[in-house]
Amino acid sequence: MTENIEKFLTEFTASITSGTFVKLTLGNYKGSDLHLQKINIRLIKTNKGIRLFFLYRHDSRDIAKNYTIPNGQVLTSQLLGTEFFSGHLFTTRNDFQLDIGRKIRGSMSGNLRSKEHRRSNTTAKKKS
Repeated sequence: MTENIEKFLTEFTASITSGTFVKLTLGNYKGSDLHLQKINIRLIKTNKGIRLFFLYRHDSRDIAKNYTIPNGQVLTSQLLGTEFFSGHLFTTRNDFQLDIGRKIRGSMSGNLRSKEHRRSNTTAKKKS
């Protein structure tokens, strides 16, 4: 696993731990399922507790699966760099983008302000 993938996954874990996680999108799919396009991941509250909700987006249908947070994190780390070659992490503090090339080199950019973060700052400024 490349250093940038590890950094991206560390930010993912940290955002869940700190409560700033909004959503994660895995894209640029190169796996065996011809119809799978991307996976959207977010937190949901179920009767069994907080879970990671994976929405598998296909051409003509969607499949939803819930995973415990540790299992979802492991699955995400297995998918990045093997089947999915881009990731977008949205938190209330920053957004992070990971793009993985053919030679499994990744580039990660961060410190992009998310829409929710911009929205909360705009609301705070209007009240002043």
